[in-house]
Amino acid sequence: MSRFLSLIRCLQTSKGGHIIRNTNALQRLSLSTTYGAQQTLQRFVSSATENEQDATRRHFLSETHASARHKHSTQDKASLVIFDKDGTLICFHSMWSSWAVEVTESIAKRVGLDIEDKLYETLGVCAKSKRVFPGLLAEMTTAVIQEELIKLLVKEGVPREKAQEAVVHSWKEGDTGKGKVVQSIHPDLRTLFKILKAEKIKVAICTADNRRGTMNTLRNLDLIQFVDIVVCGDDPFTQPKPSPHNAWKICGALGIDPEKTVMVGDTKADVGMGHAARLGWVVGVLSGVGDTTDLRPEANYVIDNVKDLLPLILPYDDWVNYYTYKSDERVLREPAERIQVEDTSAEHIDLDSYNVVIFDLHGTLVCTHNKHSAWLEKLISRLDAKTGLNLATQVYQYLGVSQDTKKVQSGLLEKGAQAHLKEALVKLLRKEGFHYEEAIITVNQAWKDCENVLKTANITPMDKDTQMLFHILKENGVKIAINTSVTRETAVSDLKAVGLTSYVDIMVCGDDPMSQYRPDPHNALLICEEMGTT
Repeated sequence: MSRFLSLIRCLQTSKGGHIIRNTNALQRLSLSTTYGAQQTLQRFVSSATENEQDATRRHFLSETHASARHKHSTQDKASLVIFDKDGTLICFHSMWSSWAVEVTESIAKRVGLDIEDKLYETLGVCAKSKRVFPGLLAEMTTAVIQEELIKLLVKEGVPREKAQEAVVHSWKEGDTGKGKVVQSIHPDLRTLFKILKAEKIKVAICTADNRRGTMNTLRNLDLIQFVDIVVCGDDPFTQPKPSPHNAWKICGALGIDPEKTVMVGDTKADVGMGHAARLGWVVGVLSGVGDTTDLRPEANYVIDNVKDLLPLILPYDDWVNYYTYKSDERVLREPAERIQVEDTSAEHIDLDSYNVVIFDLHGTLVCTHNKHSAWLEKLISRLDAKTGLNLATQVYQYLGVSQDTKKVQSGLLEKGAQAHLKEALVKLLRKEGFHYEEAIITVNQAWKDCENVLKTANITPMDKDTQMLFHILKENGVKIAINTSVTRETAVSDLKAVGLTSYVDIMVCGDDPMSQYRPDPHNALLICEEMGTT
């Protein structure tokens, strides 16, 4: 039996919390609604024109609104989420910027006019930066966009038949759903969809793009099995956003009350549809073409991207376990899957006396030697190269590492936060004659040169049965906490590397505002307070 399984035995003989350090989610509308949608379209075109007058200097306001939730929040659970596609699930600019250039240049060439800037303006694309702004390209269907381009050419003196031929022959499908142009907005998009399905929330896609490309995109991103219904711009009996028609169509097809439905999108047309349909949640995302100013008038919430959706549509106790936290962002995580426990007797050990187990990270869960040996060698070489000195012996001594075996011993590298390590190196350089600010910049530059070594280091667990231990603790209702001196970014990365992220309930890290350095008991008491135990 490994030492981690032996730990379970030990927990039976004590009471209270423990700090463990060295265990190694309708019908067609009336003509008046359709007319209203067309009037809104004209406002979008005008808005895009105004934006293009000073497009390269426009301030893109990316401020979230009502995006945070606490444990006392009262939140109903959604039954259906309708996602826009481009700018919400996949990167809009990587797909459409190059498309806009190719189509615009082809149309201008076919009609023999120097008209590219006006074509860009009509589409809602900055002629200089090629950035897409709210407008036709971002919000309307192929048929609507083509008609507006034809109208522009006719206005410029091109016969309608020739204008139509130029637009149609220059047209190409930007959304093929294949190749490098399809880039997911967030790497954990599939995790989000899995969580929604696990919570029995239906998922819909509503896009102005064609069906063929849309379905190819969903297959390419491996999302299609999670989607209940897709409504596309070239489908019959549909209407362009912001008409509420498609939202009601989706709700009707799935038998979901609009008040239990969420609309998520990156444009005024997206949130306009949700608002017009009187859906229960209208959520704007800042991952596409719209900014906070564009979205706020008709969105209840504005979030950075779809990964921050869960706190808005699930009760606190349902969503809180789906996230790990970096310093300034949430990270989606899948719920821990049941694993096969070889020693079945350990599953039935009585752990009722325990509420929380607090683990150190490096040296307890993650092997410190494998992680830091290559990094430390690179750091020393960079310091030597910058200073012209031979600092190896002193750096190993200052940081508490054996120069012969390269193993981390008791000292700063084993216990100290990043700030402490840098402080020690600055003191070393000052001792060698460098003045204070020169020492700081030298250490920071050398440190930065070595960051990639840590990111690509081979992260190994201290014990092969660590995941089994964590699984047994969770199966017995014991919460798991991490108290570490390393940065939150590093802790999240290392836990993910050894497959433990989904088990951890809370972390206190070295760069947290309220964190105190060990052996101060502050962090342990903070964890107990947050977990509601003593």
